[in-house]
Amino acid sequence: MNIFVGYGYNARDRWIEDLVFPLIEAFGHKLITGKEIFGQQLDEGVRTLIRDSDALIGFATRRDGPNSNQLWTTHRWVTDEIATADAQKPKIPYVEVREIGVDPQLGIGAGRAHIVYDENDRARCLVDLAQAIARWNSENRVCELQLVPEAFMRAVAPRLADANLRCTYQIMNPCTGKESAEMPVTIVRRKEGLFIYANSVPLDRFVRLRVSCGGSFLWTSEYQKADTRHVSLQKGRKS
Repeated sequence: MNIFVGYGYNARDRWIEDLVFPLIEAFGHKLITGKEIFGQQLDEGVRTLIRDSDALIGFATRRDGPNSNQLWTTHRWVTDEIATADAQKPKIPYVEVREIGVDPQLGIGAGRAHIVYDENDRARCLVDLAQAIARWNSENRVCELQLVPEAFMRAVAPRLADANLRCTYQIMNPCTGKESAEMPVTIVRRKEGLFIYANSVPLDRFVRLRVSCGGSFLWTSEYQKADTRHVSLQKGRKS
């Protein structure tokens, strides 16, 4: 997973490079920043980096202040980076780390849950960040599913290069019964058989597949747990 980190490029925020960067890499994720193309305003290069990332951590640390209300401003580019992640469709998962004393009304994070940063208790912040990254690992895992039975494999094999072939999956929350929209996915042929790699499937969700091609070819599956190894498809009838 690629994680974009927005923070202040100054001596006071150097701890982020020293402590947070190794934490992200310890989870096996790739670290992305806009430091090399840094500017006061977000340019298209940084926006592209964010759009290509899988998650974002924005550090709203103290910059200028305090004002008459004993509140500090934070880095404008960081709040813009958070807003960019929030504006994507679908949204890029993100978390704001807000330092104590920063004006809570600034930026997209106003009124949203956030991680509290206290300069005198960085350990607490790092623990909260580790928990957030662990949650992303679960929610954004890639789910490998092998498509069976043999009858489906024989039927779909001649159509794998057909531009009309369409494979989609849906996710259902078993607690609420709520279903996601259909999301496209590519069928991959491997030596072991046919597979799909579905993104953003939490372990506690159920998955359903639909494979169609033209007006008469349709195979579907029932909902099954996301941690299963195989998906069994049955021949259906197009309405």
